[in-house]
Amino acid sequence: MLTGASLTGGVADSGSMQLSTGYCRLRSLRHLPEVFCVYNEGRYCRCIQGVAVKKLVIAEKPSVAEQLAAVIDHCKKGRDYYEGEHYIVSWAVGHLVGLAEPEDYNKKYKQWLLSYLPIIPEAFRFSVLEGAEARFNALKKLIVSKEVDEVINACDAGREGELIFRNIYAQAEGKKPSSRLWLSSYTDESIRDGFKHIRPESGYDDLGRAALARSEADWLVGINATRGLTRRNGSLVTVGRVQTPVLALIAKREKEVQAFTPVPYFEVEAEFKVTPNGEPTYSGLWHRGSESRLTDQTAAQAVATKCSGHKGVVASVAQKENRMQVPYLYDLGLLQREANGLNGLSASRTLRAAQSLYEEKRAITYPRTDSKYLPKALRKEVVTVLGDLGAGEYAPYVQHVQREGWKMRSFVFNDEKVSDHYAIIPTGTRLNRSTLSHDESVVYDLVVRRFLEQFYPEAVLMLTRVETVVEGETFGSDGRVVKSSGWLEVAPREADSKDLPDLKEKLSVQAFRVESERKLTKAPPRFTDASIIAAMETAGKLVDDEELAEAMKERGLGTPATRAEIIEKLIRTGVVERKARSLVATRRGVDLIDLLEAIQLSDLVAPDLTGDWEMSLRKIEKGSLDNVEFLDRIEVFTRQMIEKIKGYEAPTQIGIESAEPLGACPICGGNVLERPASYVCEHHGRKKTDCKFSIPKMILRRSISREEALQLMIDKRTGMLDGFVSRRGFKFSARLLLKPDNKLEWEFAEGSGGSSAATEPVVNEEPLGRCPVCQGSVVETTEHYRCAVTDCHFQMKRVYAGKTIDREMARNLLEKGKTELIEDFVSKYNRPFSAYLKFGDKGRVEFEFLNNGPRTGRRATGRVAKAGTSTTKTTKEAASTTKTEKTKAAATKRGTSAKKATPKTSKAKGGAS
Repeated sequence: MLTGASLTGGVADSGSMQLSTGYCRLRSLRHLPEVFCVYNEGRYCRCIQGVAVKKLVIAEKPSVAEQLAAVIDHCKKGRDYYEGEHYIVSWAVGHLVGLAEPEDYNKKYKQWLLSYLPIIPEAFRFSVLEGAEARFNALKKLIVSKEVDEVINACDAGREGELIFRNIYAQAEGKKPSSRLWLSSYTDESIRDGFKHIRPESGYDDLGRAALARSEADWLVGINATRGLTRRNGSLVTVGRVQTPVLALIAKREKEVQAFTPVPYFEVEAEFKVTPNGEPTYSGLWHRGSESRLTDQTAAQAVATKCSGHKGVVASVAQKENRMQVPYLYDLGLLQREANGLNGLSASRTLRAAQSLYEEKRAITYPRTDSKYLPKALRKEVVTVLGDLGAGEYAPYVQHVQREGWKMRSFVFNDEKVSDHYAIIPTGTRLNRSTLSHDESVVYDLVVRRFLEQFYPEAVLMLTRVETVVEGETFGSDGRVVKSSGWLEVAPREADSKDLPDLKEKLSVQAFRVESERKLTKAPPRFTDASIIAAMETAGKLVDDEELAEAMKERGLGTPATRAEIIEKLIRTGVVERKARSLVATRRGVDLIDLLEAIQLSDLVAPDLTGDWEMSLRKIEKGSLDNVEFLDRIEVFTRQMIEKIKGYEAPTQIGIESAEPLGACPICGGNVLERPASYVCEHHGRKKTDCKFSIPKMILRRSISREEALQLMIDKRTGMLDGFVSRRGFKFSARLLLKPDNKLEWEFAEGSGGSSAATEPVVNEEPLGRCPVCQGSVVETTEHYRCAVTDCHFQMKRVYAGKTIDREMARNLLEKGKTELIEDFVSKYNRPFSAYLKFGDKGRVEFEFLNNGPRTGRRATGRVAKAGTSTTKTTKEAASTTKTEKTKAAATKRGTSAKKATPKTSKAKGGAS
């Protein structure tokens, strides 16, 4: 034990254990070793033991970790983290830990039996997600490291980000103090300010409880409903607490569309000229009172004949000034709706672009917000942002604001309507839109223009209504003229104007052309991303008034962060299709809702109940509701749901089209029939004539239709089928082949039994870097990283020699042409080795070694490269190197020498073709 140490200007007294000088590393200050620390309450500072104490920062994504590391401590990049003098910055890749599967509680749950339901754990268990083990282990190693004395949660500032961190920290058995970094912007200044205002993680316990309650509620309802209904139906049925009410809205609308019968009606329109020479002219629509439609063609034609060529008179001219208020700033829902309505972007594309603009470009504030307001503390900052926007394409609007001295409306600043995050606004970061993707450019332009609109005055329009009478028949005309453009000057689209001539009452006009037109009533419009997002925000109640919609948000379906994914999940599971901009419920989706209603599971379908659950989660966030009470209600609901499913005995097959035989069995010639779970030979299971032929109706989460099964039976192959989902959760396309032994096999590409990146679906559209062949963007597919440019054939595998190449490794390879040293490659003889990956000619991927490749044992054989030199080999050569090495080893054992092998360079398997 230390008894004291000489210091410059003071001495540590062994009795009092106090210092007159000296500073502690725990406070990120200078410290002289071999001393007690006054800032550590008289205990030994851990620096005394030779351990440099640092804070561990965990970001949600690698790109965010890189930004944080560059700002806070000028950290140097390591393999799994960035390290500076005071901080270690590492990252998750979204969720790494989740709730365990039912079979993890009891192996019997591998069987989906009704008798085992409901599955309600006494205590929920957690496990590391498949494919996330390496990243979790890297974080756990840092969390428990003696070099770390505090862990900072820098995951996304919201409910899901909180859950990501807390699940990781709990699974790693973290015991150290934890803090919360809460950011609404990733500019350097905002990051520095955020680190100055870090709060204890315990201050976000209510948010954490809400996140966990949401996760557990979804598990209880989803697992039990999916298993119960799948057993009742005979094929896979996917049900969820939030997704099913959303499907119900889309399915109900689809049934309305299908049941709709168009009804013909007639309108009579007249063209009037004011002067004998025909100038100016205007048009009017016949009406009688508030009704402008005629159901009888003869009556409509009679009105047209009666008025055509006759003189009329302007009976009245009414004008009204209409003041258009400046629209709200964007929250995520409103941004998604307008991006879809104006530019056709889906909700998920809008969110992806906004997230990139927030995290990588630092051009906008936190996008997953549900607020359309700003805190009063930002009054000065918005003026600064306005000035920053004045240097680019938005300069004319900024100069107009500054010239007029306009201020942002005070209505925008409302602390009571800002909770965790405020409205989406630009950060002022100077950005060249030509460097952005199409979606990023669209979203950025919308956000900037909406921000600028807040400084402009209201727009003033003059609305005119003219009534013209001809032969006792009345025709109405509407005009709309922009009197003062105001904020419409900045709006992404100009306001529509419809001019009318300068008309006065009692002015004589002539109806020179009067025609009746046959029209049909229209079916209710199908949902789009914009309209379904609006319906989800108000729990299915279609509300046009923005203020009323704002008041109903507490009861919405899902959250701003999850709504886009809910839509995409419905599409992935085959119950909804996207056709152009419309969302269409498939037959399977409509049948599922019909089934739920037949079982009287209206609560699972009703948006109102799920909206109430979402409001309960918000109350948990605010600390006004206990999460245990909420989960007790979910448990009661789950038990009642399973009782109804078990008690329902009527036929419930979803998607059965016909009881007619599908065709002749290719084995025995019998009839192939459609059963709940398969297409099966009629002789299947019979004692004397048992035939084993069957085709599953559900293969890797994709339904096989009657037409596809029939094609497989006749042609022995299908066309290319989309929508299969691998066990790792990746979607892919493939053909099904019926082999001579009547077993099914895959075919991924024309004339090939292997996988081709060109036919694989993209699973992550976020660009990794530039293609080394054509400079296009490289994206991630199910099995490869490939160029997004159609005519470019560059691709590289995601697994080389048994080692998964993660996105960070791939990014390094694309940016630098070479990865850092990668360990744990495995040769075809199961020998571990380390190597670099690098690009050779034409984008080919090659190994580069510091020695002659994989070793056969503890002692390397063959030629050894000098320090600082390397040997390049392709992936194929690396896997086969051990054959040469075995020969050399045998020769060495016999006391002879083997000739040196000359390394070859050839195209890597999975490189550009």
